[in-house]
Amino acid sequence: MAFTSDVQYIWPPNFTEGSDTMSGTQRRIIVKATGVSSDATDAADQLIVDRSDLLGPAGAVPSKLILEQVKWTMDGYDSILLEMDEATDEEILRLSGSAGHWDFRAEGGWTPVSAFASAGDGDVFITTTGAAALSNYSIILYFRLKA
Repeated sequence: MAFTSDVQYIWPPNFTEGSDTMSGTQRRIIVKATGVSSDATDAADQLIVDRSDLLGPAGAVPSKLILEQVKWTMDGYDSILLEMDEATDEEILRLSGSAGHWDFRAEGGWTPVSAFASAGDGDVFITTTGAAALSNYSIILYFRLKA
């Protein structure tokens, strides 16, 4: 079985990527990502958010995903790397420890450094390191969508 994962949109409710169930005035998304490794297999570039499937405040693909908060629990991994897909992937955060919470709202959120060259850029991925048998994680990401 190796590694399995699941992504669920908490907000907006009932949103499925690749569908038209997101309103064109959406300003925020909340995404829950879970993963389990039945053996010592790590996840590599596991897609969490596909930016091109989102509609932001202008009714189009958002120009940026601004990370406001991250909450996580994990067991059995050394660390989890959150990255944003670009020509050269940009590290968002490296999560470690059994649980934690980062809150960037007071700073205006974590914003990618460079502009996205294509609609395929700006996707959010997870890569794990140091997996042991039955390693697992649960991560909740809070994003603001920029027009």
